[in-house]
Amino acid sequence: SLRILSPNDVYYHYDPWMSLATVRAQNALVHDPPLSYFSLVSLVRDFESFHWNRYVGGGIPGTGSAASAVLSPFVLLPALLLPLQWSYTGIVLLKLGVAFWFAYLWLREERLGKRAAAVGAIALASAGPIAVWWLWQGTNATALYPALLWAIARMVRGKRNSILALVLLGVCFLLSGY
Repeated sequence: SLRILSPNDVYYHYDPWMSLATVRAQNALVHDPPLSYFSLVSLVRDFESFHWNRYVGGGIPGTGSAASAVLSPFVLLPALLLPLQWSYTGIVLLKLGVAFWFAYLWLREERLGKRAAAVGAIALASAGPIAVWWLWQGTNATALYPALLWAIARMVRGKRNSILALVLLGVCFLLSGY
């Protein structure tokens, strides 16, 4: 079938949308974050999430505590560059790609061969919290763990890390909404 990853079909389990249902939900158990993400991602596309909300805690970016996670690069880039219906697929592919790439770099830094590093990176990127909870906010941070391990391995070996890259990594962690 010509479907893309989208948990939005769970809307059709409830009134008044039930009368408009054209398909059955692929997985009716995937409700919480995806249902809230679709409206938040649409706010990003309208540039309504780029402000400081002083009423939540000491202040956070976005329209609420959950909305600050849409400013993570893993959500922001697919939301701005892809059609809204494809944004979930873009989020998952970007998280898997970044986790794979940095896991590969980290394992190469640990002196594994190219093939072993690739297999290890596939296992790391497609296992655990990254693969099980693709659309949850926590994976905005867990997909970056291999990047942190890569930077630490470089420091241990006496190599220099770019300050700009480390600051960018820190900002990505801060915006992960985790």
